[in-house]
Amino acid sequence: MSAPAMLTVAETADRLAVSPDTVRRWIKNGTLGVFQVGRVVRVPESSVVALIERRTTPARNATPKRGQRAPARPAVSRPIRHTPLTVLRHLRAEEGRKG
Repeated sequence: MSAPAMLTVAETADRLAVSPDTVRRWIKNGTLGVFQVGRVVRVPESSVVALIERRTTPARNATPKRGQRAPARPAVSRPIRHTPLTVLRHLRAEEGRKG
């Protein structure tokens, strides 16, 4: 089983070309999902990809075709704060799905 790629706040900030304070603010307001065990915070790479996909917008001159609506914005989830036991359960569940 390969563990999902987990990034520190600094690594996430580097990948998104923003400051670490911005990443912390996104974590606090629920824009960016994290795994937190005690004081250790890690950002799953999948959360970074999801953030980029949610924030990506079409070009200004792109308009929906006749009869189509603009896509709805997805709901923003709250940060995930797990205890060590729930993290272990999650990893075991992921392992079961892959196997």
